[in-house]
Amino acid sequence: MQGVPHQQQQQQQQQQQQQQYPLANDPTRDTRSAGAIETVINPQTSVLQLAEFASVMVYTLWHTRPNINGASSNAYNVVPHRISVPSSAGPAFKKFCLKVLSATQLSSSVILLSLKYIQKLLKNNPSIHGQQGSEFRLFTVSLMLANKFLDDNTFTNKTWSEVTGINVKEINVMEMEFLNQVQFSLFVSEAEYLDWLHSLETWLKQQGQPGQG
Repeated sequence: MQGVPHQQQQQQQQQQQQQQYPLANDPTRDTRSAGAIETVINPQTSVLQLAEFASVMVYTLWHTRPNINGASSNAYNVVPHRISVPSSAGPAFKKFCLKVLSATQLSSSVILLSLKYIQKLLKNNPSIHGQQGSEFRLFTVSLMLANKFLDDNTFTNKTWSEVTGINVKEINVMEMEFLNQVQFSLFVSEAEYLDWLHSLETWLKQQGQPGQG
């Protein structure tokens, strides 16, 4: 019985998002964001492909610190006490991303905005080095905040707890810590958003478009 209201809520989210953030809803509309982004994210992109893309990008941003739109510098690519961290997302994290995105059915624009928030956190706090496994919580809180900022009808922290298996008290703490690290600034201008898409496109071309195949 709960599935019908949940589905209606998802449809309302998508409709409202199209009205409020048209470029974010369709990242391929601007010529600067076409190309690699369009190859990875387009109207035909499946949840499985979105999960693959999200897992690769979250893990890469968090653990390998590529120079995407000033997210970090080469100085952060090699850290002695973290050499043992794998260079790519593992199957457990990919499965987690698929589980979360399948349950929430969030749009590609929310995913892209969540990645921007991670980039913003790293840019503000370049000395942060997450431990292996912390990407699960990072993905959860960044996606949760992007959902809250971009959509009118949002999931509660309790729902995020049920979807992710993370205790709701932990989620509350994670949310406040993340907000503090980005100085409670979740607004991203259209110009900044498009620059972010362009930076992602450039990086994806260099890497052979992760998330495909």
